[in-house]
Amino acid sequence: MLRLQTIVKSFAFFVLASASYIQAHHCPTYRQYEGGFADGLKISADYLYWQVLQDNMAYAAWIPGGFTSVPTIPAISIDKQLRLVEPKFNWDSGFRIGLDYTTQCSDWEFGFYWTRFHKNEKSRVCDSHNGIFPFADPIFGLIEILVTKPAGFSRAAFSNWRFQYDTLDFQVGRSCGICECLKVRPYVGVKAASILQKQKIHFSKVTTTSVRRIIPGIPVMARDKRINNFYGIGLSFGTDMMWTFAPHWNLSSGLSGAMLYSRSHFANKPIIISKPITGPITVEVDVVNKKARRLRPMLDAFVSLDWDTCFCENRVDISIGYEMQYWWNQWNTSNSLVDGLFSNAHGDLMLHGLTVHASISF
Repeated sequence: MLRLQTIVKSFAFFVLASASYIQAHHCPTYRQYEGGFADGLKISADYLYWQVLQDNMAYAAWIPGGFTSVPTIPAISIDKQLRLVEPKFNWDSGFRIGLDYTTQCSDWEFGFYWTRFHKNEKSRVCDSHNGIFPFADPIFGLIEILVTKPAGFSRAAFSNWRFQYDTLDFQVGRSCGICECLKVRPYVGVKAASILQKQKIHFSKVTTTSVRRIIPGIPVMARDKRINNFYGIGLSFGTDMMWTFAPHWNLSSGLSGAMLYSRSHFANKPIIISKPITGPITVEVDVVNKKARRLRPMLDAFVSLDWDTCFCENRVDISIGYEMQYWWNQWNTSNSLVDGLFSNAHGDLMLHGLTVHASISF
């Protein structure tokens, strides 16, 4: 309780101090342009603390306690015991930088923004009772199950997922006042995106029985490399809204969308490695290796709390808020041999989290 009171008092002191400073260094609401080079220019920088959630990323199926607890295959009870293993989707940092210019005569706003969010995430699952089924690369598992059940399971699965997200946005809009304390800025523009994903999967100590009778090699390992690259460009549209509820304090929100014409490349390359006495044997299969051109939609939304002040006769804005970006049908790489042969796998992509914004307007 004492800590809460301290926070409230500190916040109240900050508001009063900022109000006193603003009153002493008043900045006009409507700037009188003097024809300088920087008049109307705005530079912004955002810190992004986001989480990436990608559907259809399961790389293994785990039966806790080991496969020996399941009597026969196939059996309905297996589906109930299997637990799909996905990357952990940990939170990470990124950034956005922007450059805006407002014309002096008509108040049209032109903006250019670059968003970058890259991450490399490693995850693993282990079971000493060989309860991990190589869901992402079930070639060995299918052979072993059909011939001499049960087999084809491993003791450990490792995933290394690399995610690279870059977007460029060019926007043209104009702010208009609905009332004294409410402003709306509709805009149109062009959006370009590059979303590159690569996942490397490794299964160690795969159990084999029937294959050993043909190739007496131990141990056997299974690896998989899944690639999903997306390049797109298209029209964007949206609107931002700012409500001034107190002097120099605003509540902002925005909603935008885009339809991108994309070129995608997705591949799934499982590799099986056996080490018999005569030397290693490697079997590599391209289950899926395709290129496609499609229209892909996306949606962007945010809400934030803003504070503005004046510094050396220039306006400074600081805000903190929540942002969400949603991309439909981003993951098109099959997650198993069965998917690659009989169905098309699709997975939506969502990035969301905390956005801290700072800008200076000249």
